[in-house]
Amino acid sequence: MPLLRQVRRIVKDNYENPKYFVFMIALLLLVILPPFTVFKNGQILMNISFGMVIVMGSIFLSSSIRELILTFLVGMMGLSIFLFFTPDDYFWFSIGTLVNFVFFTYLLSISLRFLIKEEEVDANTIFSCIAGFLLMGISSALLLFFVHNWIGNAFELPENPEFYDFIYFSFITLTSVGYGDISPTHPIAKSLTVLVGIAGQFYMTFLVAIIVGKYLSGGKSQGDDNHHPLPPE
Repeated sequence: MPLLRQVRRIVKDNYENPKYFVFMIALLLLVILPPFTVFKNGQILMNISFGMVIVMGSIFLSSSIRELILTFLVGMMGLSIFLFFTPDDYFWFSIGTLVNFVFFTYLLSISLRFLIKEEEVDANTIFSCIAGFLLMGISSALLLFFVHNWIGNAFELPENPEFYDFIYFSFITLTSVGYGDISPTHPIAKSLTVLVGIAGQFYMTFLVAIIVGKYLSGGKSQGDDNHHPLPPE
């Protein structure tokens, strides 16, 4: 079918040259918008940003139509559960948290795969690095949030805690800032917090190694191409 071939071509083109800038902007909105949900239309903007991440992550990062459909369905499933259920609906909200964790962790694996296979460092590579860090922070927040709800009071939190508290805690742990206003109290929560902190440092090390290595490799290749041997006398 012509339409199917057209979709396959779009998926192939986006996978070979993913637009990480647009995806990064969607992730940034997802991270910074939650505090504004208390204002009028704030929750609508939050849901729109979540939908943007699902659509752009599915279109720009999928390598096949099957992968695109599967990624989109998993993302929409997680969003739908968060829309129709509250934390009081413990079972379904926990399922939604796990589904979203799988979704964002999968997108993180695609982003890392792109960084590894990319041969040159350009703006898209930098945007991919930032998107990967944001994905790691959101995935970690979802995992810690699930553990807190599953165990019950696994973290010492401010009064009337929300999911955004875990996003905040995840990123300050990844960056090894650690203000101390939120702290794990259960042994499992402590172990996961340590792993999140280690993952953040490993990501920075991996990032520097990848970027510097590819930059030097690209410069060396360019120098070899510009080198012309002297003609024989």
